[in-house]
Amino acid sequence: MKSYAIVALAVAVLALPLAAHGQSGCVGVSPITIGSTNYAPQWCQEFNGAVGSPDNSQWKFDLGNNNGWGNHEVEVYCGPPGYPGNPAQCPSTFSTAKNTVYLDGKGHLVIQPLNVDGTWLSTRMLTAGRQDFRYGLIKASLRLPDTTKQGLWPAFWSLGSDIGKNPWPACGEADIMEDWSPEIFNGPGARGNRSTIHTTKTGGPGLGAPFTFPAGPRADTAFHTYGTIWSANMMEFFVDDPATPFFIATPDDLPSGDAWPFNSDAFLLLNVAVGGTLGGSSAALTNPQPLMADYIRWYTIPANAAGPKPILGSPSAITVRAGASANITLKPKFAPGTGFFYFSCSTDAPGATCEIATNNPLNRHVVSSRAVESVTASVSTSKGKTPSGNYSVNVYAFGESNYSDGSKSHADASVVIPLAVRE
Repeated sequence: MKSYAIVALAVAVLALPLAAHGQSGCVGVSPITIGSTNYAPQWCQEFNGAVGSPDNSQWKFDLGNNNGWGNHEVEVYCGPPGYPGNPAQCPSTFSTAKNTVYLDGKGHLVIQPLNVDGTWLSTRMLTAGRQDFRYGLIKASLRLPDTTKQGLWPAFWSLGSDIGKNPWPACGEADIMEDWSPEIFNGPGARGNRSTIHTTKTGGPGLGAPFTFPAGPRADTAFHTYGTIWSANMMEFFVDDPATPFFIATPDDLPSGDAWPFNSDAFLLLNVAVGGTLGGSSAALTNPQPLMADYIRWYTIPANAAGPKPILGSPSAITVRAGASANITLKPKFAPGTGFFYFSCSTDAPGATCEIATNNPLNRHVVSSRAVESVTASVSTSKGKTPSGNYSVNVYAFGESNYSDGSKSHADASVVIPLAVRE
């Protein structure tokens, strides 16, 4: 819910040259397999350097307070010592005790909020102008500060790279990891995480879901991986196990008339805010734990490794009276281990609409290849607007290896179902 914080950032991004996709720093990082799908590393930040500042060729840094970044935050953001434009409050020489961001020499990036003479200093780093991302698997191994009490608001998130032309929230925001105190709006605290997407109509509240660790693990005492499997028309959010997402978002989950902005490039951000809408009061905050990152990685599916397409069969025709509704249920067949598939439908019958409903427990517009699940296409006609005649219903399926523009013509599979409207 960085929601209201993006206007000033949009101005900064306008002047940035966009970087091309490309492999960076992934030597020694192995491909990973999820189910039957193979992912190859494309961009890796392992933070394995000596004690010192992070790599400015891969990261930019937001600076200052910028009127609380639209969220009433109290921190002043600093880059590493010597970073151009650093505010006067930021340290000018390197010291792990006084810097808000550094490599610890043990394979970790550290972001530590510090109170210096009554002013909170922290860091927000971003890949804008350095590296864009579109689709694939993005994950970060993080140990979070303790958010049991209010004061801190750590996040690992993304913004649409077109934010300069399409200001927030139209550019799209995806919060992969966001944590704050249970004392503020029932935040996840040290026991969990929340992932949220923000779009034009969902705005500040966004659309999301919480994750709660099973008994034992905590976000502030161990490293956990926070990530998303991102494909055309679908984002799956997970903690630790990418095969078991806890939140899936698709275009059909958005309010009517909203736009899905997540089929375009995005850049990543990592920060710890102090105070603010979700951070709460920093009055009692002293010597907080740092956020530590073991790595941040982006994997993609090689073009020649895309999974087999689903089989939708040959459904029977639908007959419906004008002004009434009817449905048909499909039982798609998938290759084992090919993950989740998003389904949508359309009809060419005038004045009619089509909707999809599945029996998947996470999202009624997706089906898992790991379970026996069905897809129901429901057609509603309008008396006086839907004349008698023969029409069709089209059902489309998009899988995790679909890296297209998300248009129906690029679906992984589709089927045409005859539709007869009778008086």
